[in-house]
Amino acid sequence: MGLGSSIGVILITAVLGGLAAAGVATLLIQLLHITNFEGGSGYFAVFVTLAGIAVGFITGLISALAVRSDFWKAQTWAAGAILVLGIVAVVLPLLLNDEGPKLNGESLTLQVQLKSPPGWTPDRTRAGQTHGNFCWLQRYAADAPTEQNPMRNGGIRLSQADSVWIASSSFDLIDTRSHRYIRIFLGKTVDASIDVPLPRHPGKESEQWSPWTTSGFYAQKDSAAPSGFSWQFRVQAASADRKEFPESQALLDAYRRDHMNGLRPEDPLVKWLPLFEGPDGEPQQPPNPDALRSMLQDRSAELAPLLLSTDPNVQRTAVFAAATYYPRVPESLIQPLVAAGAHTVDLIQQAAAANPEEPDLAAENRAYTYYSYWAMALNNYGEEAVRLAKPVFEHIERAALMGPKEGKIHDIAESARESLNKIGAAK
Repeated sequence: MGLGSSIGVILITAVLGGLAAAGVATLLIQLLHITNFEGGSGYFAVFVTLAGIAVGFITGLISALAVRSDFWKAQTWAAGAILVLGIVAVVLPLLLNDEGPKLNGESLTLQVQLKSPPGWTPDRTRAGQTHGNFCWLQRYAADAPTEQNPMRNGGIRLSQADSVWIASSSFDLIDTRSHRYIRIFLGKTVDASIDVPLPRHPGKESEQWSPWTTSGFYAQKDSAAPSGFSWQFRVQAASADRKEFPESQALLDAYRRDHMNGLRPEDPLVKWLPLFEGPDGEPQQPPNPDALRSMLQDRSAELAPLLLSTDPNVQRTAVFAAATYYPRVPESLIQPLVAAGAHTVDLIQQAAAANPEEPDLAAENRAYTYYSYWAMALNNYGEEAVRLAKPVFEHIERAALMGPKEGKIHDIAESARESLNKIGAAK
């Protein structure tokens, strides 16, 4: 077999390798449910195809060197090798793929509840709010932040029953292993690490809550095991867990479906404003943001009275919408927007009405969020709008300084003072 035939075997086999790899990539994307989020499945297909071309080139070269007597014999051996390698490339990932334990064909979620001792209360101090309540599922028992321990975040749900507090968490079991290490933080006061004795493949019996126990806690490098707490666990089908405890994205999707049902482009702008927030009243990037921003630009005259609405829900969403204008808020909205800042004072006063020993952190956060988006809209327009709002910033600062010396209300005071300093410096 001459040089030309050898080169032909190499090139043909490289092409066969690329075609086989493209087929392998297509199958694996379907069988392994590889997502196309941020082009993931596309990048995967390109990588596998390029790898197939390289493998085909090497296979063709080896066949051409090993079988020198006949072109068709060398090509047959090369094509057979590509076929075998393709089959292995499909079967091996499927055998090694660990999708976690299943029960009745469904993926499972581990639910854990941590019960406080009598007299314990959640950390409600404003300073403690920055620490918050959170948890994660660890791969190893070692301290996660120190050891770069692979981990997945869960969520905390606090409830009260029979004068004790219960923190509930859910974790999707996405792989199969014999140890599940849970770490739960409640404010600044509780750091609980738990070794959950869950079998690698839980059965029906694991769907029932285990007995409450005080064993299974272990100390981390930087904290002792909590005293007086107990815990229990069970597994549930992931679908059942989602139904009982919907994820934030699912709640947001349902909220938007309700508000978009029957909504028409010609409907009053006030009906479109709820799309700028979520069911919890927190601002959200609206669906189809470019289209909604275009609508805001075209119908800015409708937004002016909404910024001055006596309905706090309408005024809040109008401010959230104004903060999304691109590239800047229309000049006709500046005076209404400046006036809308005064509602921050109302929200500060509502938060201040709480018991000083039990601060209303949610009310403080509502005031801070409203103020932040109002200030964002002003800054998007430019220095002129901020200067016009000087009396409002002064009013906000005075009200905020009457509040606590830490937390979100104090943050409002500092931000308002910073804006006033910039206004003074610009003179």
